[in-house]
Amino acid sequence: MPANLKFLAFLLGVQLFGHAMADESIPVYFEERPPYASTGTDGSVQGLTATPTEKAFTKAGIAFHWKEMPFKRQMAEFAQNDKKACGIGWFKKPEREAFARYTLPVYQDAPTVVVSHSDLFKDKPFQSLPELFADSRYKLLVKDGFSYGKYFDGLIDSLSPAMKSTSTGSHEDMLRMVSSKRADYFLEGKEEATYNIQQLGDGASNLKLTSFDDFPAGNKRYIACSHQVSQQTIDRLNSALTSVPVAKTDSPELKISFGVHNAEPYAFINKGKLEAGIIKDISEALSQKLGIKVSYINVPRKRLEAYLKSGKTHIVFMSNPACVKNADDFYWSIPLFQQSDIFVVDSQRAFPINKFSDLYGKRLGTISGYHYENLDQDLQDGKIIRDDVSDLATNFKKLQSGRIDSLVDANILVDYYLKKHSAKHKFIVTEKAASINDNYAMFTRKPLPIDYERINAELLQLKESGKIDEIIARYR
Repeated sequence: MPANLKFLAFLLGVQLFGHAMADESIPVYFEERPPYASTGTDGSVQGLTATPTEKAFTKAGIAFHWKEMPFKRQMAEFAQNDKKACGIGWFKKPEREAFARYTLPVYQDAPTVVVSHSDLFKDKPFQSLPELFADSRYKLLVKDGFSYGKYFDGLIDSLSPAMKSTSTGSHEDMLRMVSSKRADYFLEGKEEATYNIQQLGDGASNLKLTSFDDFPAGNKRYIACSHQVSQQTIDRLNSALTSVPVAKTDSPELKISFGVHNAEPYAFINKGKLEAGIIKDISEALSQKLGIKVSYINVPRKRLEAYLKSGKTHIVFMSNPACVKNADDFYWSIPLFQQSDIFVVDSQRAFPINKFSDLYGKRLGTISGYHYENLDQDLQDGKIIRDDVSDLATNFKKLQSGRIDSLVDANILVDYYLKKHSAKHKFIVTEKAASINDNYAMFTRKPLPIDYERINAELLQLKESGKIDEIIARYR
């Protein structure tokens, strides 16, 4: 064959080889592990680590295909280094870097949490993870071959807590073991713990998540590849990842309920949004203490409990367990402040109210759906005529026009209304109170972004420092 033909054949061979190499699809291994990676009904793989990985490969122009494989097998295959392959969601550890090339991070976890049975540590509230590790009564449940990140792996290695290992159990299985008290506690990323608890539904109602103050920021997760994958390919992925922002879990956020049933000054609502008031002031003070964002969800009064039970909201202020039918379905704060249900009469048609029987045969302005502890029987028997409206302002209008004989409502609300409308001379607040009650915050039993006990402790500090009383005094 002439030399020039041999050269052309060589160039053609190189070109064909290059195309074959370019078209070679790299298997990307994943574990079926929502919310990090899960297979959709259309065969696509999506999730907190899968989605940014797919974007990076696509943007870099690197052919790939998904392949499900347990993590321990992934590590074993990379160590053999006999094929090109990558895996997603890996933590970076020195011993793994000996047989794997890492890209830039694709995701950063929320801080790790301790998953335990809700009543496990009641006899001894622990202040730190090392303190918990030191108590040999409780065994840490671990999954063979898993890393919990540099900080937690280091603590486990140095403190050697009592442990119980599982080799085949899924994270959902581990939750069931803790829920049934076949295991004591384990460590897990908050996203995964929250997701799996939601999937278990009622079977997870006795679980709780705890985070200690000394826990570090969440671990970063990477794409890791065998050494058969060239550094040039890793560089192309990194270049793509620089334009795909590292996904992070949303900043933790407490969701506070409010609604039109919260009269001023509890809530000042404009176009359905909470703009000011006691609920917002206490929530903002709590936010500063906890270092966490708060958001406000407008919820009809009849749906408050349903929203809490489902975890759609986290806290309802201005509540009392005595007024909630299934109070044990929720956590409760310490008493935040006292309020009295008081009677008001029109100054032009005043009559003494020294005892409840003074209201017999009278029409009493009340709020629809509200429970009046000491009056309920007389109201049910019809001795006192209950006249329901939706808000205090309507009751004051009816009282002034003579359509009711008296009204009953919380002293904080009454005081604010009279002050706002300069109406103290038009009405008389009687000395007799219908009741004196403590006011509480009601919490969901679903996972909270910050441990319930810590929130309660900060509320106690706000109360004891006089901050809550100071907030209420602004509106009186």
